[in-house]
Amino acid sequence: MKYDCIFKNTVDIVDMVVIVTIVTYLWGSAFPFIKLSYPLLDIQLNETFEQLLFAGYRFFLASLITFLFMFIKERRVFFSI
Repeated sequence: MKYDCIFKNTVDIVDMVVIVTIVTYLWGSAFPFIKLSYPLLDIQLNETFEQLLFAGYRFFLASLITFLFMFIKERRVFFSI
């Protein structure tokens, strides 16, 4: 069986390493960010609704940033069912 290389040149590999490093940093920083934000926003550990609302705000902001990035890169976002 013959395998084709996914990455055609070294630029693709460098781009992937940079992207993976950024994503790993963002995912790794999410938990400390959340724990540090609770006292700043006066959210107690037993306030489930406020914690879920804060999570909703974070995901909504992430979606806005994603769509802004796609708009700047002039790529179409396709929705499929």
